[in-house]
Amino acid sequence: MATAGHRDWESTATNVTQEATTNKVTSTTSLDLALREVFAESVGDGVTYWVGKRFYRRHDIHILDLYFLANAGPGFGMENWALGPGKLHVAAIRNVPAPEAADGPVQNNIDVRYGDIMSGIHNGEVALIYGSSGKKGQSGAGDAWEPLSGGNLSIIWTLPNIMGGIFKTVAQLGTGLFGGDGGARASMIDSFGGWGSQNIALGNTAASDAREKSSTFRAIGDLNVNPSSLLAVNAVLLFQNTNFGEYKDTTPGPTLADTVPDKSELQAGARALVNLAAPFALAMELGVTKVGKSYLDADGKYKDSQLS
Repeated sequence: MATAGHRDWESTATNVTQEATTNKVTSTTSLDLALREVFAESVGDGVTYWVGKRFYRRHDIHILDLYFLANAGPGFGMENWALGPGKLHVAAIRNVPAPEAADGPVQNNIDVRYGDIMSGIHNGEVALIYGSSGKKGQSGAGDAWEPLSGGNLSIIWTLPNIMGGIFKTVAQLGTGLFGGDGGARASMIDSFGGWGSQNIALGNTAASDAREKSSTFRAIGDLNVNPSSLLAVNAVLLFQNTNFGEYKDTTPGPTLADTVPDKSELQAGARALVNLAAPFALAMELGVTKVGKSYLDADGKYKDSQLS
């Protein structure tokens, strides 16, 4: 549930406004209700079968508010099939891009994971996701979009029992649909079809060819420990590099038709939580983000940026 946060009273009623200069009429709703999860599952003999809409086996870095693996949406699948030293999980998930009025192409993801490897000593998980989107929109309109496909490979390894916490290491590779958008100079490794990342207009083969060639590599180290009842610490280091598949920058000026360079991102941060007299605690955070080749300066040259 979300509100605009403009005032005390915000209802679900539709508010209609008209601009005096252009006479343009717009309508807004102050309160949104989002049905994020509703699914059914059948549990028996250790194997779970499910169908519906859900947050599917998500992984996040809390201090960064980053779900680095979040193939959520409507679909169906099977979980917890004991196989060798781990368990197999298979799902098919389908997402329509927002806004629906754009009639963008549906993205279908086949998600295969092998997890709970060496559970208790280490906990490993390997996820392989294949995504594809077609030429047609979700309402059956004529061909309007370039077809795209790509893969997302994630390897997650967790070491438990470290000072009362865990240390998680992650390696990810996204290609094609999960690679990079040169026009936005953004990585698409986290995109699973809900926000129109696959909306490349039919005929724009330069953009679609570049997307198919693009790739993103990401490495994460995430430490969560509780060395004592008085102290908890979370520290994270993330590196990411995106290749935009020889996408040509069409920005007017000196960079016209230049190939967009690789974009590198480095994030480091830590949070310390000191427990005071119950129920009070004191939290302190420090972080820095450095992005290479992230924006154009006045001369049309790619520059780095840093934020602390």
